[in-house]
Amino acid sequence: MILNAVLIILGVYFSVAGLIQAKGFLMPLAIAGLLAMLMLPFSNILERWMLGRTVASFVSITFLLALAIGFNFLLVKEIQKFAQDIPEMLDNLQPRLDRLNAYISEKTGVSPWQQKQQLLSIIKDRMVNIGSNALSLISNVRDFLMATLLVLVYTFFFMLYRERFSRFFLMLIAEDKRSEAREIIHGAGRIAQHYLLGRIILILFLALIYYIGFFASGLKHTLFLAGLVAALSLIPYLGNIIGLFLALGVGLLTGLGAGQLIEILVIFGAAQLIESYVLEPYVVGQQVELNAVITIIAIVLGGAVWGVAGVIIALPVVGMAKVICDHVPALQPFGYLLGEDGHSTMDRLSAFKKNIFDKVFH
Repeated sequence: MILNAVLIILGVYFSVAGLIQAKGFLMPLAIAGLLAMLMLPFSNILERWMLGRTVASFVSITFLLALAIGFNFLLVKEIQKFAQDIPEMLDNLQPRLDRLNAYISEKTGVSPWQQKQQLLSIIKDRMVNIGSNALSLISNVRDFLMATLLVLVYTFFFMLYRERFSRFFLMLIAEDKRSEAREIIHGAGRIAQHYLLGRIILILFLALIYYIGFFASGLKHTLFLAGLVAALSLIPYLGNIIGLFLALGVGLLTGLGAGQLIEILVIFGAAQLIESYVLEPYVVGQQVELNAVITIIAIVLGGAVWGVAGVIIALPVVGMAKVICDHVPALQPFGYLLGEDGHSTMDRLSAFKKNIFDKVFH
């Protein structure tokens, strides 16, 4: 028993270490696999129009690239607008900094002039570090562009040779079980596509809700903040908190009053209710609902192994693993471990409303 436990621990350790060491090779493959699943419905539509698989795959990748370029262009424009308002934000921040300097001076005896000199010294050191790392930054940008190109190439070939990969996995299984295995592969693929597409649609819905709410409250840079806050919802629990403080911080720096900041809080509360009880069950579905512990572990482990990219792809990968576990009898205990225990969110909401109804009318 102890030997088995030691072997499991060693296996997990060396698996994680291997993932870290092979990051440059495995991460583009993982991202390309997810993108291929996302684009398969679009490619299938093109194939039904008699375009052929090669042409359909190429058109799908071209469409994906066009979306990425358009998104980056819009993002750069919004960042430029945001940068233009930085002087105004600093002017609004200055009175608060003066009060903070006075408070620190009163409590510590360090004069505002000394505080300013220490801050300038820190900024100067940071600028020196930025200058010394300029070549490293250029190298990182070059590596990012090369990795993006590699991901697009992988995605194209994954879509082009998807049947070959499917047949390969079937060939590894005993012939009398291939029919069942084929159903499992296709079923898991469909549910994974639904999950991934649902997440994207969920982000778009949230972005629209935040955009309308932020615009009504008078918050500046509405489009940029709505998109960013909606994208942060990919990180469960922590992402929504970061988005809330980000919106409140921008509101304070751009001169919003207490009433408008309360409106932003109400917007976030309403958005979370809509996400939890409407968008999450109907758009994403309950097929791959993960419990809170597994969600946190997946995000932490994904970030530790592959950084920001690991955080983004951790939940889809674990969600697809749960789908496979649920369909394979030998792995169903692991599917149970990964999943949410009890009833779905909509069932809990219905039960809650029924309890309220019973208390009021009985």
